[in-house]
Amino acid sequence: MFPPAKNTLPPGSPAALDGAGRANVFVTLKSGLSSIPNPASTMEYVDESATNPIPSVTGVSPYGGDETTPGPVTILGSGFTGATAVKFGGVAAASFKVLSPFEIRATPTPYSGSVTCAPSVTGETPTTDICQAQVTVTNAKGSSATGTILPPLEGSLPPLTPMAVFGPPTGCGCEVEPAPTEFDYVPTPAVTSVSTSPANPGSLASEFGGSVITVNGRGFNFLTMDWGSFGNPGLESSLDASFIFLSGTQMQIIAPSEPITTESLSVPFSVTTLVGRSNRSPVTFAGIPAVTEAVNTVTKKNGGPDTGGSPIVITGHGFNQAVGPLQFADTTPFSLGTQFTYTVHSDSSISAQTVQQNPALVDVEVCSATACSLNRPADEFFLFPPGNPVVTTIRPASGPAAGGNKVTITGQNLGCVTGVFFGKKAAKKISNGAAILDCGSTTVVYATAPPGKVGTKVKVTITTVESDLTGSGPSKSTVFFTYRRR
Repeated sequence: MFPPAKNTLPPGSPAALDGAGRANVFVTLKSGLSSIPNPASTMEYVDESATNPIPSVTGVSPYGGDETTPGPVTILGSGFTGATAVKFGGVAAASFKVLSPFEIRATPTPYSGSVTCAPSVTGETPTTDICQAQVTVTNAKGSSATGTILPPLEGSLPPLTPMAVFGPPTGCGCEVEPAPTEFDYVPTPAVTSVSTSPANPGSLASEFGGSVITVNGRGFNFLTMDWGSFGNPGLESSLDASFIFLSGTQMQIIAPSEPITTESLSVPFSVTTLVGRSNRSPVTFAGIPAVTEAVNTVTKKNGGPDTGGSPIVITGHGFNQAVGPLQFADTTPFSLGTQFTYTVHSDSSISAQTVQQNPALVDVEVCSATACSLNRPADEFFLFPPGNPVVTTIRPASGPAAGGNKVTITGQNLGCVTGVFFGKKAAKKISNGAAILDCGSTTVVYATAPPGKVGTKVKVTITTVESDLTGSGPSKSTVFFTYRRR
């Protein structure tokens, strides 16, 4: 059962003529989701009790057609008995048939310069935008009155009303619904360009969704727009009506999310309007690059001093979509470096230099419009305090031959300790003294002495990430540890 016509008018709709008019039809699911209003989701109310001797037009369905080959339309109203003429924009219909006093079936002639169009937005023409034409019916008693046709809403779209439709912005002097006596000649939609380009990584859309895509072309008018399609236009999942700007020749639409990839992803985009579907043009989404290795080109190792300036080569995939700075990111907030100067040699190779930052084990990250890479442990790079380790003291300086006693070693450049050696024997438990930074204290190391021979005196040395990666070997040391019987 349809509700009474008077209960269906959304805010800002044209006033109904003779108690009749157009209404949007919505389908709402139990979840609360509703269908999107479009030119095909309307119905017309007709006042069949009217007995006007002069024709009155209260609706045209569909209210638009292709400007080169418009199809038949149904004209609704009253007083159609004995109709002698039907005109669209002042041009006689190619044919018409009176079906009842309230209904006429007519076919408009193709658009031509003879058709009178309502005043349009400055800069738009019927070849790129719609021509809003008055529909009139004439009989021996006279011709139907013409309604007020305003220019269509163009530009930034206002928020949806509580009834999930667009209301006209205050003072816009425009319409968001066709007038009851309006027929729109509509150009076939065409996409001529989109704002994403593989040659400009910063223009790519995010695969997480939310990117604003600018599309240029024709036939994008608000009154006759159905939806855009990212992907196969035959699939419901491809449809997108997240428009934020519409004019006859340009639209801005919020791109949906896409499956996460490493390389860029090309998705065909098309537009569907009241008169059909446009050509498809690719919208490019950025994948998330993947880093497989970051190497110091001097040492051939994955590390360098925290003072910066080490030349590195990053290998991986998806680098042609790199944007913004490279990041040298620690898992803690205490060491983060950004390098804005780098060279993308290919989709799999980038050269750059490290930057000065606090010592840490960092992830070397390459970013795209979607996100930054994170590929542990392949992307890890050590940033260490420069300088070879030097041991100056050990406390206590002796211990039981069975080992196991804890010692404290002091010196310089001891951060990021990797080994403590009593002669040629490695201590099994080692750690840096506590400090905020990843490498811990650079002056204190704790170790548990390994077993040794009673009465022997062995040199105590240390290796660090720096000495390992630079190849300088164990620390200089004049410190000895003596093994006692107990």
